[in-house]
Amino acid sequence: MIFLRLAIHRTNWIVKKIILTGASGFLGWHLAQSWQLGGEAVGLYYRQQFEGAPWSWERINLLRDQEVRELLDRLAPDAIIHAAAIANTSFCEEHPALSYHVNVYASLTLADYAKSKGIPFLFVSSDMVFNGHSAPYDEESFAYPLLQYGSQKLAVEEALLADYPNAYICRLPLLLGIGPAYSKHFFGRWLAQLADQEGEQLAAFSDEYRTPLSAYEAARYLQQLLALIYYNTEEKLPRIWHFPGPERLSRLELAQKMAHCFGLDAHKILAASLADIQPARPEDLSMQSLYAAQYLNYSPLSLAAQLEEIAAKG
Repeated sequence: MIFLRLAIHRTNWIVKKIILTGASGFLGWHLAQSWQLGGEAVGLYYRQQFEGAPWSWERINLLRDQEVRELLDRLAPDAIIHAAAIANTSFCEEHPALSYHVNVYASLTLADYAKSKGIPFLFVSSDMVFNGHSAPYDEESFAYPLLQYGSQKLAVEEALLADYPNAYICRLPLLLGIGPAYSKHFFGRWLAQLADQEGEQLAAFSDEYRTPLSAYEAARYLQQLLALIYYNTEEKLPRIWHFPGPERLSRLELAQKMAHCFGLDAHKILAASLADIQPARPEDLSMQSLYAAQYLNYSPLSLAAQLEEIAAKG
């Protein structure tokens, strides 16, 4: 464990060349704000990119498998962080074939390359692989998703665990943050809705529970996890990792905490119920971790502190 203790306190880890998929997305933007992985990095994107990223950009359509393989051969990375996905659960329900191709087939194309070269492949997964009936969930809990998005994430997980020994899975909870100007993430939309005194009230589920985490915190610990995997040569590491937030709370409670932190009108928030929507959503996806504290000294900021950091940084 000597390396692990040293790695936790480092502010920069040298990984020669990293490819980050989904680099222009919500998580990618937050990774850019706290990038600590030295060496060369290449961010893959398709539609948009932002200024000031600590990596060079390469445009690629992940649906074009052969072009992806050719790009990987040309770039020759030493590690891959795969954060790209169609994460809109409604879109996945409405377009299961297209979202499956992006979320599953494209993921395995990248994993195939990593396996062939013997390099680390870090797959960003989700708490949506669970059905919400047996929370809290740890890394050894049985996964049984309700929605297409969770099913697609689980399909990749199962393939990686079976056939890709150099692949690791990081399940993230509901992420909080604002992100780039073009982001459609719920957090920014909620803030805008609460700030609009003339607009509609914000309906938030009182019976859907999560363990939300700031995307800044997720980005910091993802990098620590990749560094641990990259440098580890002595022990067998867990293949699945959870990074839960510090508190279990409903979306309604989250909205109220957001209003308080950002100085917005909490009276604009209405309680909604999962019983009023279809398809059914998981009721309680709260997570806990068996390994992150042991290996990474995982101790995320309090939710209040995380919200304050988002308010300060944007």
